[in-house]
Amino acid sequence: MFSFRAFIKFLNFIFSAILLSTGVGHAQRVQPLLVDLEPGGAGGRTTIIYENTTSGTVVIEPNPRVFGTPSSQNDDTAAKEDFVVFPPSAAIEPGQTQVFRVQYVGEPNLDTSQLYALGFEQLPITPDATATGAALGFAVNFDVFVAVNPRDSNFNLKVNNVSVDDISGNYKVEIENTGSRYVRAGSLTWTFSNTTGQTRELKGVALNQIMRTGDLVAPNARVEIQVASLPDMVSEGMVINIEP
Repeated sequence: MFSFRAFIKFLNFIFSAILLSTGVGHAQRVQPLLVDLEPGGAGGRTTIIYENTTSGTVVIEPNPRVFGTPSSQNDDTAAKEDFVVFPPSAAIEPGQTQVFRVQYVGEPNLDTSQLYALGFEQLPITPDATATGAALGFAVNFDVFVAVNPRDSNFNLKVNNVSVDDISGNYKVEIENTGSRYVRAGSLTWTFSNTTGQTRELKGVALNQIMRTGDLVAPNARVEIQVASLPDMVSEGMVINIEP
């Protein structure tokens, strides 16, 4: 079952990873952080590049899990059986990169998008820890969001309700996806209109600048997405339409 709260935590992973990948502090870089796959063939394969920009060797182990499962409970054998990742672990020297090859080998006949988190977990010891007794004092783990989408799948969004949060003043937008494919609502076009006749269309960067929560809507799911209110528009009678 899709967990909106889990997605917010996932966004924190993404945000942290973006900061680290821009050179803030001594960190690692993982690219890409969002992957779309198909259930079979060439579309079921991808590569993830892990770059070690620290001053020491790191040991990385990729572990897939069903999206929404905390990494501390990463014992989901079904998710592990759905992917082959090579190499299964790697020691990466300072300044070097490792390419991980990912192949989806799960159910080929999917009805809806299957969502996973592919965790790249830094093991808590260095390769020579047995000889030196040294252990890592800090570990950075990354989650790569992986969606396996049926061929010819599509999302179907509708806005069920728009209200205003009493504390923040944000618009609370209840969105339902009755389609077979997940979608990031922030990648679409939002049209705001009210009873005074004001209308405004937002998309791309302008739309994402007012997003206050995650924008992922899984198949057969209903979520609440908050966006900042528009200061140049009256909130009374606000209606929001979302289109591709």
